[in-house]
Amino acid sequence: MNEALDLSQFYGTQSYHRFNPILRQWLCTDGALYVAQQCQAFWLLDHIAIHHSNDLKEDGDMIVAKLQVLDRGAKIIVEGAGNDKIIKSHNIDFTDFPKQGVVLWGMKTYHAEGSINILMLPSEY
Repeated sequence: MNEALDLSQFYGTQSYHRFNPILRQWLCTDGALYVAQQCQAFWLLDHIAIHHSNDLKEDGDMIVAKLQVLDRGAKIIVEGAGNDKIIKSHNIDFTDFPKQGVVLWGMKTYHAEGSINILMLPSEY
C-alpha cells in the first residue's frame, strides 16, 4: 500500500457501517471504512474495538487512537480525548500502512440499536 491517503473528502458521514459482525456494539463512519478498505486495515478497527471497549463507559466518552508508522512496524497510541493522557500503547511488528499514519476517534453514543461505540475520522465529528 504505502500511498498517501486523501482524507480531505470526509466531513460528517452519510451512514454508519458494521465492520465486524462479532463486534456488534461497534460501528464506523464512511471515512473510517474508507481507511480500512483502502489500506486493507480492518485489523486496525478490530484492534481498537477489542482493546478499548472498556475505555468508553458513558455516553459522550471519547478516545483518540493514533497509528504512527515507524521505520520498522508501527505503534498504536490511545489517549483519553482532550487530556493527552496515554491510556495504552501497542507495538505492531509489521505494517504496510501509509507513512502518514492515521488518527481515529472512538465515541460512545446512542443509536437506534442502543448504546454503541463509533470509530470516525476527526473531521467527521
